[in-house]
Amino acid sequence: TTSRYHAYNFVFVNLREQFRRKANFYFLVISLLMIIGWYMPRLFQSSINPWGTLGTLLFVLGVTMVKEGVEDKARHRADRRENNSPVRALRHGKRIVVCKQDLRVGDYVLVKNREQFPADLICMASADLRGQCFVETSNIDGETNLKIRKVPQALVDANLHSFETLPTDGTFECEAPNKDIHHFSARLQLSGDLDVPVAISNFLLRGSVLRNTPWIMGLVVYTGEDTKIMRNRGSARSKLSKIERTVNRLIVIVFITQFLLVVLSVIVNAVYSKSHQYDYVGSQAELILPQWLGNFFTFYILYSNFVPISLYVTMEMVNLLQAFFIQTDLDMYHEEEDVAAVCRNSTLCQELGQVEYIFSDKTGTLTCNLMEFKKASVDGVVHSLDS
Repeated sequence: TTSRYHAYNFVFVNLREQFRRKANFYFLVISLLMIIGWYMPRLFQSSINPWGTLGTLLFVLGVTMVKEGVEDKARHRADRRENNSPVRALRHGKRIVVCKQDLRVGDYVLVKNREQFPADLICMASADLRGQCFVETSNIDGETNLKIRKVPQALVDANLHSFETLPTDGTFECEAPNKDIHHFSARLQLSGDLDVPVAISNFLLRGSVLRNTPWIMGLVVYTGEDTKIMRNRGSARSKLSKIERTVNRLIVIVFITQFLLVVLSVIVNAVYSKSHQYDYVGSQAELILPQWLGNFFTFYILYSNFVPISLYVTMEMVNLLQAFFIQTDLDMYHEEEDVAAVCRNSTLCQELGQVEYIFSDKTGTLTCNLMEFKKASVDGVVHSLDS
């Protein structure tokens, strides 16, 4: 699963992530102070109705929660679609079609050209007579060049070319599940006293794609969370964009400035009150708290609009619109595969507009490695599509 939330923890986890934004925490504190000052004036006095600020904060939190819920629901749908995709398998000598999530260690699977491997496999047979197959691992390491994987030589000599010829009795020993995608060692002990060592050259990673080979048959070694690609996947976490990190730093600066102004206002008020004594109904003399502390909270509330709460409302609306435009942009639609651009996290949309440099070790990283034949010279004779 690649989703971040579940039904039982959605509200708690989402609120925890949202309060990573310092402005949200700031306005929560301000709202609580306003409620206390508005409904308990004997502690300190607030001249601002708290429900304006608190209502806006709840609106921002609610909009963000709905947006995150919609995006995570899409992840759940993608997970279900991936986990329930059909796989051709052989189990206990019987051909079956199972969901990918129901594969078991020890099953044989049949994978055809351009299909992903549903689990970590040992290559047992290949359509190639030499026992070779070609694998693309761009989903794992970004490399688009094809890698060669082989059937163990002892199995090539056994001439396995169908499910019916695969051995159904035997055992295999392998290392415990780990995240090292560049190393694998195991040993197959099959019926007929056939002892077969297995190395990384015989190993097929889940998520990689079979290319330029009609089919292969593989033995399932690791499934689900035990596969190497899932071992390397970190837990889903919420990311802050560069703009949000900048806003967080600015909030701290504004908070410090506001605190200094509040302290200065309390001092000036104390000095002024000593030289100008006035008695009013409901004056400071009736406060439970010390006068300087009550004035501190009152001034803090008065200066609270140093940070506009509409800032995050605007940012959330912009994020939603950017995600909508990305997903409906016809220039980012791949007609051949009928695939449109997918925005999995609208919070990071603005990062696309801040890319300044792209470092690449080769052109294949940025292109599709598609070459078109123009002309060739064979024994001094030029051949081209036009001739």
